[in-house]
Order: sequence, then structure tokens, then C-alpha cells
Amino acid sequence: GEVFIDKTVGNETFFLVTYVSLVPSIQLENPKGVLYTGKDFKDDTVTKSSRLQIPGSAEIGPWRYTICNTLTTTQAIGITVTSKAVDKDVPPVTVNAHMDSDANNYPKPMVVYAVVNQGFVPVINAKVTAIIEPTTGAPITLELLDNGSGPDIVKNDGIYSRYLTAFTVNGRYGLKVRVESTDNKARLALPRNRALYVPGYVNNGNVSMNPPRPAISEEDLKVGLFSRTASGSSFVVSNVPPGPPKDIYKPEKITDLVAKIKEETIVLSWTATGDDLDQGNGK
Repeated sequence: GEVFIDKTVGNETFFLVTYVSLVPSIQLENPKGVLYTGKDFKDDTVTKSSRLQIPGSAEIGPWRYTICNTLTTTQAIGITVTSKAVDKDVPPVTVNAHMDSDANNYPKPMVVYAVVNQGFVPVINAKVTAIIEPTTGAPITLELLDNGSGPDIVKNDGIYSRYLTAFTVNGRYGLKVRVESTDNKARLALPRNRALYVPGYVNNGNVSMNPPRPAISEEDLKVGLFSRTASGSSFVVSNVPPGPPKDIYKPEKITDLVAKIKEETIVLSWTATGDDLDQGNGK
């Protein structure tokens, strides 16, 4: 696997590997090719975990890891990476994941949300993927969108969402969200309610000019490369019938239809929905 340490984090960086019975084989390589192995990790047999702290500030870039089970039987293995801001004046990108409810009765759809910010400013154009894991069976993967369609009320507000309809079993489900900007497209969204700029004022009959409004370039809005993972609270689903899922969901309503006159033609544009709410291809 791979985790990306970006320019906003790097202090107090920890790699934590958890296991059930026996510590797995661990290899970790930093962006400069320095290799860490299991002997560099501090193992705790009580908590069933191995921990490595990176001294100073962790190298910016991709950290690649390989974890192999050394048992002849299966065991659950996990890895968690934590890192703090390298500059107290530059907040890191944060992710908050949650569902619209902690309990649901099939066939009512649910909504997955992920809020991506840097400080109080929304981060847009990121790749946001939700992994929903039932207690039994294969996980469900959804790409969350911030396009103003379906359950997403406002476009480009840093709140990514998607309907969840592919329930497979009854019981408890877990939620994990991964956010990435591996193609350098993620950027900050300027606040919509910025205060009106006043170029000057009158004082005792004299006109005094305020400093010019600072220009914001596209380069200033780029977030750069990063990756984040966040876990949401679990939820319970009931009344899922046995057998293959049925086609019971209608396409979601179109909410952003725009008509423009181009020469002697009316051009319609809208955000396409799906066959099942915002899933699949509408017909």
C-alpha cells in the first residue's frame, strides 16, 4: 500500500500496525528510499500492535508499505498513519465522514457524507471514495461527488455525498472514507460570502484610500498532493430480503436544468442522474 505525506503535515508521524495473533512482516520505504523493517517497530504483545515513530518531520511524498501475514492461518491486520501539522499557521486537510442516520429499514436509501476542508475553507475536485463494510460479505465501494446533484445540495462546497442503496445483508455496517489528490486537481473554494471590499473612506473631508485587495491566484488555491482516510460511525440496516437485489429505485430528479439560446437553437444542459437514484446510467 501507499500513504502520502503532504506539505501541511509531517510532525509526530506514527505508523501503527495492528494484528490478532502474531506480528506480521513489515517493510516501510520513505520517499528517499530509506527502508524500515519490523525490527524498527516497537511491538506490544498486550495491545497486539507494532508502532514506529518517524523522528523530526517525515519526508514529503509517497511512503510505501508491505505487510505480510506470517501465520499459516488468516488474521485481521490493519495499519493506521497519524501525522500532525508541520506549521501551526497552515492547517492540514481534514476529513469528516458520516451517514445520514445510524439505523435504516430497507428499501429506504441512505446517504453517505464526507466533509473535506483545509481549516474552514472547502476543498473541491478531490477524489473521495467511501468503503462500506458489512459484518459479512464483500465491501461496497462508492465514489462520493460534490456536483450539486442527487443528495448533494450545493455544488463545490466541500461536502461530498452519494446515495447508498446496495444493501446486501441485515446487520451492522462500518464506514471508511479515503480522500486523494494524486493528480494535483484539488483546490480551495473561495468563500461565497466574502465581505464587500471598500476601496476608501472620507475622513474630515479628505479621501483616504485603503490598501488594494490582495489578489488570489489560481496557484494560491491549489492544495497539492495529499491523501487522507477517515472512519465514520457504524450503522444498522434491517429488513433486507434474501436473494439478488431488485430494481426498485427510480432515477433521481434533475435539479439543475439550464436552457440557453444559441443562435436559433435552445440548448439544454443538466447534471445526469442514474438509473437507481444517482447510481448507474439513467434511461
